[in-house]
Amino acid sequence: MISLDRIQKYFYKGKQNQIHVLDDIHLDLPEKGMVAIFGRSGCGKTTLLNVMGGLDNVEHGSIEVNGEDMKKHRDAVRNRYIGYVFQNYNLNKEETVFDNVADALRLCGIRDNEEIRQRVNGVLRCVDMERFAGRLPDNLSGGQQQRVAIARALVKKPQIILADEPTGNLDEGNTLKVMDLLKRIAQDCLVVLVTHEADLVDYYCDQVVELSDGKVVNIRENAATAGLTSRNKNDIFLGELAKEDMAGDFAQIDYYGEKPQEPVRLRIVQYHGKTYLQVNTPRIQILDESSEIHLREGVFQTHEEKERLEDDLSDKLALIPPVEGKNYGRLFSWWGSVKSGYTSLFQKNTKRGKKLLRRSMALVGAILVFFTALFGVAFQKMSQTDKSYNHNTFYVYTPGEDVSNRLQEALSDPASGIDSLTLVRSYPEGDETIYLEEGDFETFSPQVYATSGYSTNAVILKNSLAESLPLEAGKNTLLEPGEVILSTTSADGFLYKSPLGYISDYEDLIGMEIYFSGSYNRFGEMPTYRIAGIVKSREPAVYMTPMGIANYTVPSVYSNWVVFPLSASDAPIREGETRLVINYKYNSDGTELPSVGQTIRISGLPFVVSEIIDLSDSDDNYAYDAWNYYVCEADYARLATVRGETDKSVYGPYYYLEEEYAYNCIYTVVHSSNPEATKAFLNEAFSTLKVPFESDYGAQYNAILTPDMIRSDIYDQFSGSIISNLISMAVFLGVMSLCVFFIMRSSLMGRVREIGVYRAIGVSRKNLLFRFGVESSVLFTLTVFVGFAISSGILLWWSASSRLMGSLFYYPVWLAVLLLAFLLVVCIFFGVLPVLFLLRKTPSEILRKYDI
Repeated sequence: MISLDRIQKYFYKGKQNQIHVLDDIHLDLPEKGMVAIFGRSGCGKTTLLNVMGGLDNVEHGSIEVNGEDMKKHRDAVRNRYIGYVFQNYNLNKEETVFDNVADALRLCGIRDNEEIRQRVNGVLRCVDMERFAGRLPDNLSGGQQQRVAIARALVKKPQIILADEPTGNLDEGNTLKVMDLLKRIAQDCLVVLVTHEADLVDYYCDQVVELSDGKVVNIRENAATAGLTSRNKNDIFLGELAKEDMAGDFAQIDYYGEKPQEPVRLRIVQYHGKTYLQVNTPRIQILDESSEIHLREGVFQTHEEKERLEDDLSDKLALIPPVEGKNYGRLFSWWGSVKSGYTSLFQKNTKRGKKLLRRSMALVGAILVFFTALFGVAFQKMSQTDKSYNHNTFYVYTPGEDVSNRLQEALSDPASGIDSLTLVRSYPEGDETIYLEEGDFETFSPQVYATSGYSTNAVILKNSLAESLPLEAGKNTLLEPGEVILSTTSADGFLYKSPLGYISDYEDLIGMEIYFSGSYNRFGEMPTYRIAGIVKSREPAVYMTPMGIANYTVPSVYSNWVVFPLSASDAPIREGETRLVINYKYNSDGTELPSVGQTIRISGLPFVVSEIIDLSDSDDNYAYDAWNYYVCEADYARLATVRGETDKSVYGPYYYLEEEYAYNCIYTVVHSSNPEATKAFLNEAFSTLKVPFESDYGAQYNAILTPDMIRSDIYDQFSGSIISNLISMAVFLGVMSLCVFFIMRSSLMGRVREIGVYRAIGVSRKNLLFRFGVESSVLFTLTVFVGFAISSGILLWWSASSRLMGSLFYYPVWLAVLLLAFLLVVCIFFGVLPVLFLLRKTPSEILRKYDI
């Protein structure tokens, strides 16, 4: 039945304290009978038994049980063929006697409750424990617990029973009862017994395997196996005592034993069909079926009585058929694991540590919500990247009129997809930044600048492009030069960032003023523009009249002393003409200024000087600016879209537009209705165009800037804060995960005995991991999820009711779901991880290391 070949087993192998526990063991055990493994303490008896039963591994050799390799099918072989009886019983203290025995059947795949009930009750009758089926093990004596352990081993009718010092913790009477029971069982199967008691070996065991220092030194057959007899001190044989009868009309009392010191006073009351007994004498013990003391008829008998009892036991055992099992090693179901997880957390006498565990886990969930929302701002920036730049806008380096003229020609060609051109000074890093001015109040000024982030991006486009777009608020036609229209994308940027409750929709923005970063007029002031309408568009754009665009573009491109529009009091100027306003008689290089009728070029456009106003000797010479300047009213808007050669006489030697520095580069903003066509046109038309300047870091500027490149630039700008936030979040989540690990590990330490017992009786590693995974899910649901749900609700309500909180935290649904999934995975993983580490050890190692 069991075959061991060249078994080698070490403790602490490779270390200084290495012990060679089993040394070249060869054994072939029979199919039936009782075999004793006998020897002094420390000779390797228990280790050999554990190796046979699959509770321990070996370094070398093979073990076969009924022809099956123990190494390959350890849990299945143990549950199919072997029943184990432990010296310390290894009963689950949380389960009743019935369930402890039934576990052996469930481990064989039996799920029929009626079959389980019949088998368990039958085997409990065999060991005289049927009346204790509903008790917990701690309420039983040592002998009773050992009989329950035998019943657990016997209930599946195994072919092999391994018993490790089964009588080591029992008194003489219970020892003989257990040995008699095992002896009878050995008539039908193989019982392998580890003991150091020579009398038990000599009188009960059919074969004796003697060990010494881990080696088999002798194997002998034993014929004198009739067993021992002993009188149980808890049995009172009535036939051995004197008897007196006291009979009346309504009661009969049989009195046995010595004469009492005082009469026993009894009251028997029959009332309404019920009988009541009252005992008024002290030191009286009432006996019932659950008492340790038993009244036996007749007198004590020796082997004859034992034989009769054995015959009775044989009849009972014959009623228990062998188990036809499947899915060996699976004890825990999903629903049972859910109930056990709930019970362990909320049982009536919950320990203080469990309450602290629940609170700690709930707190972890709550804290992670707020920190995730705080770090989520980085995700917000990333998610809003597509809204932060215009997907239809290109930038083309424009050094002179060749590029400008080529773009002007393409503007009239539908195949190019170009529908708007505007100039911008310096290398563009994206779209224009616009700020919202909310107005001044008596106690404070709520105008929020770039440092607070109360801004949005937009491309400046002609108002004609907005006339065909759906109107959301205000107007989109008949704009004045000082009015603008916002796209919904740009307007949403303001509404999202506004910390003020009275700015909540598009109508609230109508009439408010915006200004552009770095934009100054000829008086050195930052001009503002009033919001006149909101149109629906995915483009981040601000739509202005051509004069409005010129008011923004011309001063920034040509400096604030070059060209200005007329004021309201000035006389109008015809197209192609300009008016010279003189603050100084000569240019700074000493050259003379142009005269009336002379033609000059400004940005490649020819202008005839129609009038000269000399303010050099007037007190008003600083009325507009300290420099000489030219007024071009009719062509003013066109100057915002073209670039060409300018006469030196217009500016003198201080010609700032000679592009001696990179910040003087001029780009044309190209808006397209067909980005793919525009991209192809620009790459073909300006394939050789280069920027002759480098950045301060030595990087080469791009001559053509596409939307894809703008997107990449924005990502580069965000990458620092995103990476920083992600690293901070990862560190924080890592720390919290470690906290969860140590919390779960500390919770596991109190359940090591439970795990050891389950592994010892045959529960597979996989099934134990399943149970703890489900219990971790229950723990997550009842603790972490509660903290998560409460804090998420508070955060969402807080963010919805306060724009300031909404700007500090970013907590969309997808991030909440992602966090919830992360927390679930962390709780299950770290709930199972300590168990996984523990289950790397064999059942014997768990029992030995933790002294279960």
